[in-house]
Amino acid sequence: MKNGMLLLWGLLLLSVGTYAQGVHFEKDSLAQGLRRARQENKPVFVLVAPPALPPNASKELQKSRLEPGLNAPEVSKQLNARFLNYRVAFDTPAKAQLAKRYAISMYPTYLYLDTDGTLLYRACCTSLDPQRYLKDLEKFEAKRNDPNNLSHLRQQYEQGKRDAAFLKQYITLQQETGVPIEQELLDAYVNELPVKAFDSFSEVLFVYGKGPIVDSKAYKMTRLNQKLIDSLYKTLPLPERVKINNRIISNTMQKAIASKDRILANRGADFARGSWTNNPQRGYQTYEQNMLNFYRATHDTTSYLRQASMFYDRYYMTLSNDSVQARAVRERAARMARMRNAASATSRDSAANSKLTAATVAPSSFVVELNSAAWEVYKTGTRTTQYLTKALAWSKRTISLDPHAYNYDTLAHLLYRLQFFSEAEAMQQQAIALAEKERTDPTQYRKELQKIKARQL
Repeated sequence: MKNGMLLLWGLLLLSVGTYAQGVHFEKDSLAQGLRRARQENKPVFVLVAPPALPPNASKELQKSRLEPGLNAPEVSKQLNARFLNYRVAFDTPAKAQLAKRYAISMYPTYLYLDTDGTLLYRACCTSLDPQRYLKDLEKFEAKRNDPNNLSHLRQQYEQGKRDAAFLKQYITLQQETGVPIEQELLDAYVNELPVKAFDSFSEVLFVYGKGPIVDSKAYKMTRLNQKLIDSLYKTLPLPERVKINNRIISNTMQKAIASKDRILANRGADFARGSWTNNPQRGYQTYEQNMLNFYRATHDTTSYLRQASMFYDRYYMTLSNDSVQARAVRERAARMARMRNAASATSRDSAANSKLTAATVAPSSFVVELNSAAWEVYKTGTRTTQYLTKALAWSKRTISLDPHAYNYDTLAHLLYRLQFFSEAEAMQQQAIALAEKERTDPTQYRKELQKIKARQL
């Protein structure tokens, strides 16, 4: 079963109980907590937890999950007295929504929200040192007392303040805090600028670097002078160019999905294709992937099944196991590098623990993507044998590469849909056994097994 499906913000349900002795985590939903925050005039602390540890995790890594630094008396006392505290488990809709809302890619992440729900400060990576968290609390308090913090600027914007200097300050602070820039805000800034402003490299870089939606006014104005765009792609470091392209693609596709605009989706996917100037084949794969995401998100089942059956056979089933393993090694190295960079301002033990989390726990994206594809075929409700058998083959390959509970769960559902009931029951039992071994909650898997046995799935 694919983990982390997106739900509305108001449905964000968090786990109950306390994560560890020390910090007290609230039992109600975050939406309820944000309403209480206004009433009680309390800020909100959110721990977005990492994925569950594998059974063979090192003792050092297991110790880090107890959050000894966060749960130290001097830290937990402040959090319990001054904040409403929430913990968001990794494999939940709540985590998926927060990850999208705040562009979270590293775990654990700590969010510090003002009483109105505005994100003022964020940090990542576990630390054994309580001083790290005390410094985070000090930084949050400094942000909260700053008359030009994100909460105050948002209030001014909502009250109608629109001059260019203010909007630039507001946009810059949003980006520094890790809040995705809304297209409306970027267009409002562009509307305050004279046309000649876009003959300035720095101005073009500022707007274009925020990821304007393809064919938006902000996007078009930055491309009035093509020489400046060419210069931007020639002079910026590769990581920065990639970030800009990814922002443009992500923002465009999200807008296309929200408006169910297939033309805009094609333009966003085509921009993604064009970003692979030195690898046309990868560019075309990227185009297809973005269109698949669009079809899935807009529930265009016919287009999704037709394209997915070709896409995953072409790009995933033909890839050798050696190539898959090499890709996984590169991913682990990249995750470790990102963690080191993110933790550079924190204590040394924080960086070390974060590196272990990234390298040891996160599954291969190849397996995650292929399992998700198989599950998506099941979710469409299709009874077409052609599509189901393809998804079955994808699911079997994920198990051969990564025999985890959620992969067996997907296989069981596909077998059931194909009316191989005994095999489906056996695979679901295997999912339960592995979940127990992996120390993850097998409750949902057991419920699904009962449905399989009763032929009510």
